[in-house]
Amino acid sequence: LAQDQTVQLRLRRLLSTVSLQTMQTMQPRFVLQQALPRQPAVLSYAQPAQPWRVGQVQHQLPTPGPMAMPSPTLKAMVKPVVKPSKWVYAAPLLKTPGRSAGQNFVFPLPKPNAGLPTPQVVSVKVTAPERKELPLIDGQVPRDAGVEGMHPVDFKAFWEQNQQNMIVVDLRGEDRTSGHIRGTVHVPAMDLLKQIQTYVEEFRHQPIVAFFCQYSAHRAPTVANFYRKSCPSKQRVMILEGGFRGWEAHDLPVLQMEAPLSQKECDELAVKIGKDVSKLTG
Repeated sequence: LAQDQTVQLRLRRLLSTVSLQTMQTMQPRFVLQQALPRQPAVLSYAQPAQPWRVGQVQHQLPTPGPMAMPSPTLKAMVKPVVKPSKWVYAAPLLKTPGRSAGQNFVFPLPKPNAGLPTPQVVSVKVTAPERKELPLIDGQVPRDAGVEGMHPVDFKAFWEQNQQNMIVVDLRGEDRTSGHIRGTVHVPAMDLLKQIQTYVEEFRHQPIVAFFCQYSAHRAPTVANFYRKSCPSKQRVMILEGGFRGWEAHDLPVLQMEAPLSQKECDELAVKIGKDVSKLTG
């Protein structure tokens, strides 16, 4: 019995020796093939794998690289932002006089130029020209029905608006050397009265015909009244009130001329000629 036990012990040792030698002669690829399936998955941040020990031979397993994970696709979603009409501060507030506790403060939206210096607004006051008194001349001829009179300030604005439909006739003679108005037509009063039908035909296509002289006291109303009787009924006939001196007194633009006569002499001549013309038609 003792011999049988000794034989069995030797057989076990022999089998274990043979099994160990067989394991030592195995190729490393077989060991790896047996070991890899048992190796857990290693993430990129894990420690490198420890070498496997088989008997006295060490086999270093390759360090697996980072796992190829599919990157998630993010879809940009743009939501419309609704601009509030005003900001509301909704934090709890302390009770103050005139306001209950918890009442909200309402702040208006900041202005576009908040923080920038406020631009200064320069206001220009536009005033109408001062209306001065027009000169009064003795023996002034009254206007007939259908003959309009217009103040120099109003006449200038009216003339600027109706330049294409209006003709302005200067009836003065030698007294015109005191100055004249740009854009007017010079026809002495006596010439126009002598050839009234000629000028009525010449001016018939003008919707408005205006006359003036030095003061529009004698010659202008006399010629206008006479012209009104012969011109078309639809044509407007008017007088520049105050004449050239009234226009000049309101600082309206005039053109100076070389005057052989002084201003006083021109005015005296104007009154004399005006009275003579009014007597001829009177």
